[in-house]
Amino acid sequence: MNPLVGEWVDKARKDWVSLEILLETRNSDTAETVCFLAQQCIEKLMKGLLVQKKIRPPKSHNLIELQFLLESHYPISAEEELEELSIWAVEAC
Repeated sequence: MNPLVGEWVDKARKDWVSLEILLETRNSDTAETVCFLAQQCIEKLMKGLLVQKKIRPPKSHNLIELQFLLESHYPISAEEELEELSIWAVEAC
């Protein structure tokens, strides 16, 4: 595996582990953080796939944009789900 792909996957895995820990608490105060971590995990996995296909990932948190870049290599459509997750991304101030 390309080392940079491995870094993206490892970062995504760490987000997922954190998400699972928060889910186990069943604390409603952590719901937004869980959603944020889910978005981050998917974003990092998608960027890892882009790197694997030798496509430089954009500096964007928009999962629909990332899906568009990946669709010729991975023709999976999850636009509705990705739109829902994208709202939890960090927005520039």
